[in-house]
Amino acid sequence: MKNRNNNLGFTHFELIFTIFVTSILAGLAIPSLASLSQNSRSSAYSAEIFSSLLLARSEAVTRGLPVSICAMPPSQAQECAKGAEVNWANGWLVFVDASGELGRADAEDEILRVNPAFEGGADLIGNLSAVSYASTGNLASTTLRLELRVTGCLQDSNRNLLVPLSGHPYVQKAEC
Repeated sequence: MKNRNNNLGFTHFELIFTIFVTSILAGLAIPSLASLSQNSRSSAYSAEIFSSLLLARSEAVTRGLPVSICAMPPSQAQECAKGAEVNWANGWLVFVDASGELGRADAEDEILRVNPAFEGGADLIGNLSAVSYASTGNLASTTLRLELRVTGCLQDSNRNLLVPLSGHPYVQKAEC
């Protein structure tokens, strides 16, 4: 009978080689996961504002009254922010704008939705602080442009959300 060395384990070389290959593969996969996470967050944020704009438009047509959507101030008070270059990432209100000045939430106006601030590093900069839909579903005033800028952006994770006078919003991918 021959004396055989029946080692059932791994040698040190095999173990180190396996760890080396695994670390290289993990190093290649991590940037892809970061990009996937950025795109997912960006898509979720743009879907939130997109659905609020669609809600405002459909409610304006259904009720036959103007419905507005406005950015909230950083204090998170349920009121509309004022000024140009407003950060919509602080949250926004959707309300039936039946009385008073269009685009301004008055005490008599019915609030349909309150969107809280984004959680995580993102800015949603708009050219207007509020936009109003007429009972026809068209914008009552100027075109709205919102630029979603995600912190640590990779590739084309940013988004531009545009609402032309026709009132139908659309989203475009944007470069970092």
